[in-house]
Amino acid sequence: MSLKYLSILLTVTIVFSMDIYSGGKLSLIQNNMDVHYYDIHLTVDSEKKIIHGYVELGINVKDTTIKGLELDLIDQFDISKIKVNALMSSFSHNNNKITISPTSLVHSNTIRIYYSGKPPEANNPPWGGGFSWESDSLGYPWIGVSCQTNGAHIWIPCIEHPSDEADSVDLFITTSKHLVVAGNGLLIDTTADNNQTTWHWKTTYPISAYNINFTIGKFQLIEKDLNLKNPTHLQYFVLQEYLEGSGYIINEAEKYLKFYESLFGAYPWSNEKFGMVQTPYWGMEHQTIIAYGNNYKIRKPGYDFLLLHEMGHEWWGNYLTVHDWADFWIHEGITIYAEALFIEENFGIDAYHEFFKKTVRSKISNNIPIVPKQNAISQDVKGLDVYYKGAMVLHMLRYLIGKEKLISILNTTLHSEKSLSHNHVSTQDFIDITNEITSEDFGWFFDVYLKKKDPPKLVIKNRWKTKTINWENPNFLMPIEIETFNGEIVKIQPGKRKIKNVKRVDPTQWILFN
Repeated sequence: MSLKYLSILLTVTIVFSMDIYSGGKLSLIQNNMDVHYYDIHLTVDSEKKIIHGYVELGINVKDTTIKGLELDLIDQFDISKIKVNALMSSFSHNNNKITISPTSLVHSNTIRIYYSGKPPEANNPPWGGGFSWESDSLGYPWIGVSCQTNGAHIWIPCIEHPSDEADSVDLFITTSKHLVVAGNGLLIDTTADNNQTTWHWKTTYPISAYNINFTIGKFQLIEKDLNLKNPTHLQYFVLQEYLEGSGYIINEAEKYLKFYESLFGAYPWSNEKFGMVQTPYWGMEHQTIIAYGNNYKIRKPGYDFLLLHEMGHEWWGNYLTVHDWADFWIHEGITIYAEALFIEENFGIDAYHEFFKKTVRSKISNNIPIVPKQNAISQDVKGLDVYYKGAMVLHMLRYLIGKEKLISILNTTLHSEKSLSHNHVSTQDFIDITNEITSEDFGWFFDVYLKKKDPPKLVIKNRWKTKTINWENPNFLMPIEIETFNGEIVKIQPGKRKIKNVKRVDPTQWILFN
């Protein structure tokens, strides 16, 4: 990848193709509902760019006295009928909401929704969600779906909120018989009918709605059994034009997976697969089938950044998931920090610090707090600060407590029992774990770097051969390194005392400050 192209992709502010987002505050009715499975049956017409079929949802309701059901699906789809527990039900479809009025509800319900229409086309995938209707170099259709930002309701009826995960998904996608469909989980079977084939994929792991995914193309399938902590099968769905190089990227994938396992434990989905599918957009962390569009481009000092990043989300984002988009930095910031740890392990500590100096700091804008208001929508965490300032927070925390304790905090956050279901987590959980493991209260640190947009201000006053170094906020307790003219680096607690012989402040650039 050229440096110019990489810079454009990484520094651009996230753009949204629709005024439609995921998350927000759940309504009373949706808060009473829990989707425990999706059974998706859709035909994809690449010529007309439409989809049609039905989705069946298994929905548990907590309180049957709360009347009605409410699901999310954008208005541009036409719904022909809805059945609740096999009975026709009245409904309305407005403002991207389906309001269903069944005659009666029980605790466990089956809702089947028949619909058709033209899904939105993605203008900046994967950040601007929708379908990518492309063709490969041989002229075959090449179709991808990306919807994390705008939500899965751009193509399936669902509860469009990060807090709702299904226990399982059956995905039946029908398309032209000469094409291949890659999807989540395991391929159960394929069924041919005239000029079409239906591909049945199934996952029995909990999964977020935005991670339910398929990609269609004239793919070749490359497979390998990986030697991980648990035996894991790799599948790579690759276009003919990129077969050369597929062996290299599969070996890289195994190397990266072993790195993540050394840090964060066994690959979470070993009973199904680790999958990669070439996509007509850059990439996305779809569970067990990551979208990979980097085409083997290598970032200095020598690794495939895109593959490493999306793979990291199999732990941070898919296995562990935030309950509220306000906490999205946990997905992205930790995955960027894991990249820094990969660089440190493979290229040394100097390369680690160079990554923060040259890559991470240059992407931080400080435009908004990386943890905004609660009940956030995906638009509230737009931009790159949740990625790079989030990683910088962990870099600074390491400076304060050391690498060993930081890794312990990350693993406890990842694997400890949660009060929320499906291993869902919040920023407060992360803070509480940090305080418990360190036996200190780091509220002063997280309040500034997570909940305020502006970095702390360090006041440096020069008088003759001495400096007075002090934080503007007296409650901010960050120690800081100084380098003396004799080359010694010492850590001090800023205060009003005068310090002599100061050559540089924060010479290693551990700290984000003004």
